[in-house]
Amino acid sequence: MFRSMSFVDGSVHQIGYDIDLELYHRLGNRHDGQTVNKHGL
Repeated sequence: MFRSMSFVDGSVHQIGYDIDLELYHRLGNRHDGQTVNKHGL
């Protein structure tokens, strides 16, 4: 199963429910200064 997640650039991506929890938290906080590796999605 997947969920849709919108990004600050306006794009929408399908994210699996088995996503790494730390990666999921980074996607939800754009002010933390951390980068996200798109290949982890």
